[in-house]
Amino acid sequence: MDNDDTAAQTELREKRIRGLMLTYNDHPENEPDGWTVTPKKRFAMVERNVRDERVWMTGWDDLDAAGRYHTSQEDAWRWQIVRVVDLDTGSSYRGRLTVEWTDSSSR
Repeated sequence: MDNDDTAAQTELREKRIRGLMLTYNDHPENEPDGWTVTPKKRFAMVERNVRDERVWMTGWDDLDAAGRYHTSQEDAWRWQIVRVVDLDTGSSYRGRLTVEWTDSSSR
């Protein structure tokens, strides 16, 4: 990828990030200055707090990293994944959590 391609990609990612911010920064207690979504990351994850509807956005290199972050949060149950957007293609993904069970009867 040459400099023109990189500049065009950054511009496209910035445009999509602005669109997400316009769409989801709809709560007075949102903290967009703390959002970590940047054009350096390919994916933007939008999470919404189930209690007060605040939104948080983070940037990720891939979908797996976004999923690992979400499930590893101490209070993951408070945050619903609204969507993850591929900032290069515009594709949108919805998260679905699964539960893995282990036998705890043989302590």
